[in-house]
Formats: sequence, structure tokens, C-alpha cells
Amino acid sequence: MRSNLVLFLIAITLSSTQQASNFQNSRPGVLVGGEDEALIKRIQAGDGAAIAEAGKSGNRLFVPYIRETIRLDSKTRDYAGSARVALARLGETYQLQEEWCRAISGDPKIGFGAPISELGLVGGWFGIQGLEKFLTPEGELLPFRMAPKRKHIRDSVEFSPLYYALKTLPETVQNPPVRFNDKQMAQQIKIWQDWIASRKDDLSKLQPTGEGVDFSATACKNAKPRKKH
Repeated sequence: MRSNLVLFLIAITLSSTQQASNFQNSRPGVLVGGEDEALIKRIQAGDGAAIAEAGKSGNRLFVPYIRETIRLDSKTRDYAGSARVALARLGETYQLQEEWCRAISGDPKIGFGAPISELGLVGGWFGIQGLEKFLTPEGELLPFRMAPKRKHIRDSVEFSPLYYALKTLPETVQNPPVRFNDKQMAQQIKIWQDWIASRKDDLSKLQPTGEGVDFSATACKNAKPRKKH
């Protein structure tokens, strides 16, 4: 009986030690072993491909290392774009909000195509929600209304926000209901709206979900999240 008690106490001690070790390795600033450690070192070296890979991994362990890379590179901002997308993919609310604000900014310097396509690149329920916003008349006009130079924005863009949203949606979800066809955009709007509505329960679970993101114009200023007071 006594020997069994001793073995039981030893097992508890070993389990507690292992749990403490796992917790220590998961803390920001503490390297882990294997492939994760190798990827972290590449991130710290400013490897853009590594930052993108970390974003796709879904592992939030990499968040503090990506943030540190941005901080150290604050003067040149060489990795700002890839880091922003990576952090958004990992569910960081500020970067998700920033992606939405960029998409509706209407800034001629950014254009419509790249920031709207980035919503699909981030993906998840966040990306689907953001892209769907442009399928309504109000949403399609939003970048024009947010544009810093409204009088000239229509002359400086080649395609509308709706065009880019419909083009990006099939690349954002698995088994899309329709492929992009610029000759059938009016029909495709209804197809996508019905498809998203009918699958909302499942789609809303896709990461990043966009929880905490304000999909409104008032949440943004100059292509950035508006500061909260």
C-alpha cells in the first residue's frame, strides 16, 4: 500500500514538472525546440517568408516575435506588410481592424485591389465578412466616400471594390459556389450572399473570426483604426 502511494506521488511530481516546462516554453521571449525554434530565428533575422509562414501556421506562439521584428525595424518598415497580414491571420484584433480600414480607405496611393485582396489573404470568417460588405450598394461606395480626394478617386481606379471582392471570394473559401466572371457580376452577388447566409454557422467558426473588429466606417481614419478614448 505504501509503495503504491510513493509511486503515485512520483507520478504527480513528474506530471507537474512537465506541465511547468511546457508553460515555460510557451511564454513570449522563450525559445522552443525543433521547427518552431528554427522559424523563430528566421523571424528574428527579418526573413519575410518566415513571417508569412508563421502567420499561416495558426500558432500564436509566434506573435511576440513578429511584433519584436516590427519594433526593431521601425525605421525602414521592410516587413510591415507581411507582418501585418501574419498578425491578422493569427487573430490579433488591431491588425484585423487595420486590414478592414485599409480596404475601405479609398486612398489612391494604396488603390482598391491590394487591400481588398488582403482581406481574402487573411481569410477566415473575418475575410468573408469583409469581402461580403462590398457586395451591397452601400459597401461598394464606402471606399469612394472615405477617399481623401473624393473628386479624383473615380478617375484613378481601374475597377470597383465590388469587382475585387467578387474576384477574391472564390480564393478565400473552399468549394466556392461560383468562379469569378466579370460578365456575370450581378448574378454572382446574389449567389454569394445566399451561399454565405446558408453556411453562416460553419463559416463563422473559421479562424480568424474577426471577433472585436468594427466593420464600420466610423472605426477608421486615414486607413488606420481610429484611436479609442
